[in-house]
Amino acid sequence: MANVNYDTYFKFKGLDIVSRGDYDGMPSPMHAGEFDDEKMQKLAEEIYNSLRYEYGYSEDELHDFFTNPDAVENEKMNGHFWIEMENIAVNMGMRYYEDLSDEEYDAI
Repeated sequence: MANVNYDTYFKFKGLDIVSRGDYDGMPSPMHAGEFDDEKMQKLAEEIYNSLRYEYGYSEDELHDFFTNPDAVENEKMNGHFWIEMENIAVNMGMRYYEDLSDEEYDAI
């Protein structure tokens, strides 16, 4: 997939949830460029819903987190966010750069 924007945030409930660039910044970077906008949007929704329903964060807590993720009170949720961001992406088929073949990596 050529010419994808890594800076665009995919939103859910009016909140900036995740961008492709967020995956480049992970300790083990992932190739979000393989995901089209529709799949990235689905990923954003899954992350939000996981935090809401699996971790039990309220709508207000999620709003506060996604508008100010670096706030001290959001430290615990920040950890949950990064875990879910990675796990959901892997489950949806996103690959780590290290898992790409040499040919695939060179084509990026």
